[in-house]
Amino acid sequence: MISCRELITLLGDYVSDDLPPERRDHIDKHLGRCPSCLAYFESYTTVIKLTGQLPAAPLPQHLAQRLLAALAAEQRPAAGNA
Repeated sequence: MISCRELITLLGDYVSDDLPPERRDHIDKHLGRCPSCLAYFESYTTVIKLTGQLPAAPLPQHLAQRLLAALAAEQRPAAGNA
């Protein structure tokens, strides 16, 4: 079995289905017997759903330029590795 604290730390992986079946089963059982964690889980998934529906904010031009420069620098071969 898992504790409430452990469930909270695993919730992101649980929601994204990144846990082994046995671990998911432990969480399912915990949620079935712990009303507080079930309420937390429902709030957590609601927030994920609602934020996923928000429109994307445009990326500021100065930040886009910095990101592109960083990507270009990363793709250049390091000195002496050519």
